Amino acid sequence: MQINKKLKTTLMITLLTLSAIMVAIPMASANITTAPDLYEPGTTTPLITGPVGTELDVVGTTGSGNAAPFSTVTLYWGGLSGAELGSTTADAAGEWTVEDVEIPSAVTGPAYIVASDGSGQFGAEFTVTASVDTDVDRGLPGDEVVLTGHGFAKNDDITVTFDSTTLGTPVTVTLTSPAITTNGTGSFSATITIPSTIDVAEYDIYDVTAEDEASTTATTEITVDYYILLTPSSGPTGITTTMSGRIPASTAYTIKFNGATIDSGTSTSDGSFSEEYTIPGVLSPTDYDVEVFWETVNSRSAQFEVTDPPTIDVNPDHGMAGDVIVIDGEDFSNNADITIYLGSTVVNSTALNEDFGPTDKSGEFADLEFTVPAISAGIYDIYVVDEYGASSTGDTFTVDATPVFSMSTRATEYVRMDFISLVSQSTSAD
Repeated sequence: MQINKKLKTTLMITLLTLSAIMVAIPMASANITTAPDLYEPGTTTPLITGPVGTELDVVGTTGSGNAAPFSTVTLYWGGLSGAELGSTTADAAGEWTVEDVEIPSAVTGPAYIVASDGSGQFGAEFTVTASVDTDVDRGLPGDEVVLTGHGFAKNDDITVTFDSTTLGTPVTVTLTSPAITTNGTGSFSATITIPSTIDVAEYDIYDVTAEDEASTTATTEITVDYYILLTPSSGPTGITTTMSGRIPASTAYTIKFNGATIDSGTSTSDGSFSEEYTIPGVLSPTDYDVEVFWETVNSRSAQFEVTDPPTIDVNPDHGMAGDVIVIDGEDFSNNADITIYLGSTVVNSTALNEDFGPTDKSGEFADLEFTVPAISAGIYDIYVVDEYGASSTGDTFTVDATPVFSMSTRATEYVRMDFISLVSQSTSAD
């Protein structure tokens, strides 16, 4: 049988093309046969140990944790019958990433994050460490505190101790109640009482340590002392700060700001007090001492930082209805909810959108977004107000007109076989 040259050439080109396609498409891996990598979120820094609640990225590459191309990769805690931690789809090379995986409640020690692509699976080892936390960071003897722990041995009794950290003569108190036992995943939550045996002379920062029967321990800190707190503790002049705290019960007190008396009163039966103060406009940006005095010689202090007036940066400074605009700000009250206005229209706020704020501990926010509302085109004042009264001023935003497109015929009547002539018109934001 003879094949003409043209047909032979066509067959050769076809075979070469098929070969090229086969080279371009990676061959499917049978399954995941190596452990994926565990990294700190958004980095390539290994993260292989930590407490319950730790977040990490789990990554499969051609070198580790490679999956079948385009397969669904699912992560499990401890094995395929364990809790599902997340899933994703592998790319053409079998590489994949599951971001912000959270370590679930588990006993102390090594465990495995198992990746499966449906055909095979392999685990990456992560070591769970013990941790404890309290619902408050300060208090007085006799106060109740919720103590929560994770990563201990399962179904074990827990012993809690308070240890002073800076006293010349150390103080250690072991709690005898309540009885605390971990659950099946090594966690517990209990309401404990700051020991009433701690005397005023023994007020200090205390280590609160939980220990199970296998001697696994974890520690957190709590301050046992009188105190004054400011909310907020920084911001521009004109805002109102709340001065609150604890001193001896039913005791007369005086509060001073920068050495001048600004308020007085008597503490409640548990020693609490609370007063408000508007920061005077005459103050320059710097730190100012705020002190509470009682019984003449006793006092506790905090600092209020007066900042420059708040400013915002809007990018871009114009847009049509529906456009998304980015805004940054600084020198607002710290840790404050915020609201942004276009004229009198609220366009976003922390109350409406939990991702819009609050400000950070320095009174700043960055890369927040709002959508231009459907309001009349024109120039509007744009400003941000925080929950304590700080407000930016002097900025404007232009709402551009939305383009309108219309079309009409040149004539009002036509007969069969006529050519129809159309006229189009449009307006733009330019």
